[in-house]
Amino acid sequence: MFNYTEQNDHVVPCVQVIVTNDKGEILLTHRTVEPYQGGWGILGGRIEVNDDNVESTIKREVREETGYEVEILNLIDIKAKGKSSTPVDSRFYVVSIIYEVRVIGGFWQKNNEADDFRWVLPEQTLREKLIFDHNDIILLYLKKQSEKKLISASRSYFSEYLGKEYVYAQQNLFVRFATNAIIFNDKNEILLARRSQKPFVGDWDFPGGHMYVEESIVECCQREILEELGVKCIVGDLFHVYSDKGHSPKAADVISFYFVKLLSQDFKKNIEMDDFQYFSLDNLPANIAYHNQCTLNDIKNWLENKK
Repeated sequence: MFNYTEQNDHVVPCVQVIVTNDKGEILLTHRTVEPYQGGWGILGGRIEVNDDNVESTIKREVREETGYEVEILNLIDIKAKGKSSTPVDSRFYVVSIIYEVRVIGGFWQKNNEADDFRWVLPEQTLREKLIFDHNDIILLYLKKQSEKKLISASRSYFSEYLGKEYVYAQQNLFVRFATNAIIFNDKNEILLARRSQKPFVGDWDFPGGHMYVEESIVECCQREILEELGVKCIVGDLFHVYSDKGHSPKAADVISFYFVKLLSQDFKKNIEMDDFQYFSLDNLPANIAYHNQCTLNDIKNWLENKK
């Protein structure tokens, strides 16, 4: 494993933000801090424990690094490089959650992270070397845009603790990242597993779990499905990201949800899950773990819009 300079114990979820204007240009800023001091790139930063959710991180980071206020348009994708001798960031293993936003107010302000800015067409950015993996992120953005696969940022929120202080059981140490699986049968019923571990013992949950350092998205999801269901799977497209404060009582979590196809229905009980059932989205159990009713509501709406 690569020896990261800041810490090697857990992944660090970050937002990477493509800021656009009415001309279709992308905002680049001139970085004044290490690493990559003196280079140009898009905006981004770490998700903090006290942020209400990923969306609040995005608005905070853009405001801190530019002075602009933004509207969040689309979720683009999530990048996690996996095991590599040349990591994206030498300080820690980064999981990049990438969004497109548009400026709606404010004005440029020089700050301790960036001292200059410029607006450029996306294609122009590909002719220069940007910091971190920002060239790859812009390429991914253009690809998703051309394929019409950008994901609307609109989603349901668990709002009970938004704007309030929340103390997690794990002492607010750091933000965790997880992948959860959306699994349908041929009746469009959704698979949920009953938890046998704290928290939410006896409640129904999505199969999934937290990512290890140097795992890719696919590796994490496949490992968790094998651990919690006892079967292998194929990981498909990203559905959305949920990260509202208080979603878990243990720690601040960023949860990505992916469509998954199982290669077997021979589920095996384990120390985490003791039952497995497919449910109609019109007849879900009342006891849903981790306040995931919001996610289930969005999945139901997504299915109805596909008809």
